[in-house]
Amino acid sequence: MRVKVFIFGTLFLIGNITLNAHLLVREGVVIAEESSTLSHAGHNVRDDLEMRLVQRGMENEAAHDIVERSFKENDLVTMLKMQNYLNIIESIDYEMLINEIIIELLFGNAVDLSSYDTLVSLTQRLQGIHLDTALFEKLARVASMNQNLQTT
Repeated sequence: MRVKVFIFGTLFLIGNITLNAHLLVREGVVIAEESSTLSHAGHNVRDDLEMRLVQRGMENEAAHDIVERSFKENDLVTMLKMQNYLNIIESIDYEMLINEIIIELLFGNAVDLSSYDTLVSLTQRLQGIHLDTALFEKLARVASMNQNLQTT
C-alpha cells in the first residue's frame, strides 16, 4: 500500500510541477523562454530567413537581396516586432511565423510587421479561422506598437 501511495504522490507532484511551469511560461514570468524564442534557429531573424530561403532552393545572394529588400530596419527592431506579434497570438510560434514569412518572400511580397493589414493576413493564414473583434483590436495595438519602434 505504501508503494502505491508513494508512486501516486510522486506522479502527482511531477504533474503539479509541470503544470505550474507551463503556466509560468504562458504568463510571461519566465523571461528566459522568451529570449530563447528570439534567437531560436540562428544568430538573428535575417540569418534564419536567408537560411530557409537557401534550403528551399534559392541562391545565397538572391536570398540575401530578398531579405534585405523586405526588412529594411535593423535586426533588433525586426525581432522586437516579431515578439510583439507572438506575445499577442499565443497559438503561433516562431517557426510558424518564419515559415509564413518565407512563403510571402518567395512570392515576392514584402512583409511589413508594422502594417495592420499584414498582421491580419498572417494571422488568418496561420490560424485558419475567422478572427473576432477582440483579436482585431489586439492586432491594431501590435501594429501601432511596431510603428512606434525606432530604427536607429
